[in-house]
Amino acid sequence: MKKIVVLGAAGAVGFEAAKLLVNSDEYEVTLLDLNNKRSKKRLKKFEKKANVIYGDIMDKSLLEKLVTTNDVIIYLVSIMPPFSNINTGISDAIEFESIKEIEKDINKYRPECHLIYCSDTTIYKSNEANKFTVRSKVEIDDEYYYNNTKIKCEKLIKSKIKNYTIFRLPFVLSSVKNEPFMFNVNKKDTISCITDCDAGRLFANSVEHLKEINNKMYNIDCGESFHFLFKDLVRDVIRRYGISKRMLVYKMFIYKKYYSPICKDGEEYSKIDDFSFDKYDNYLARISYISKKRFIKRFFGKIYLFLFNR
Repeated sequence: MKKIVVLGAAGAVGFEAAKLLVNSDEYEVTLLDLNNKRSKKRLKKFEKKANVIYGDIMDKSLLEKLVTTNDVIIYLVSIMPPFSNINTGISDAIEFESIKEIEKDINKYRPECHLIYCSDTTIYKSNEANKFTVRSKVEIDDEYYYNNTKIKCEKLIKSKIKNYTIFRLPFVLSSVKNEPFMFNVNKKDTISCITDCDAGRLFANSVEHLKEINNKMYNIDCGESFHFLFKDLVRDVIRRYGISKRMLVYKMFIYKKYYSPICKDGEEYSKIDDFSFDKYDNYLARISYISKKRFIKRFFGKIYLFLFNR
């Protein structure tokens, strides 16, 4: 039985991947996330079917144990903006340093272990559609530390780890209730998106194709039905969910250099696995369902959209 550990299992994508993996009889699953109320509330439902661990990814002894006891590591830990852009140390200190530690432990104890790493198409630093492939040059943006960390992690993984797969995700549409809506996109940009459900399915299903995807990197795209003008996406979300204080804080302080381009090779992975089943209307319906009683916030959302579209 293949042993799999999901790092960042309480996050938007990790939670969806966990739901699929723990219900398979083919895997022995371990889920890791921080020891806090949010993680415990989300992962409690898995405690009878998986080995759920609440701990810090910076705990070297814990990481060593996870590497030495698992065949596949699905790395879904990410320090998202605006927190990652406070200074260069935050993303590197958590994400890059933990990847370095995983690389060291894999090569020392378990060289056949397969690392599946979640990266981001925003590293292309441009929104020019249908221009980029995985072979395209990525550029360092001195002010966007989130990108820099992703690029450094990719380079380390490709140069030091024997068995790896890197998935570069586009803009992730997740539950606005559990995850902050990301406003760090120019409202006139056209972006590629994926729902948290499909992203989770992507990582969960990838375990079935390890030989095919070994030493490969993929840009991920869900097709034309998930290509949006960003201002239209914001309109659809806020009409259904309203506006919250957390959203306004993110909009005020977030660094607006997130690009999610439509890549030339974005649908390449679909030839290996048809992971994309979700629909945009289903995503909006889920938002509407969780916001039935948010009358006041939807009212202020209408005011916000009036100002946003001016």
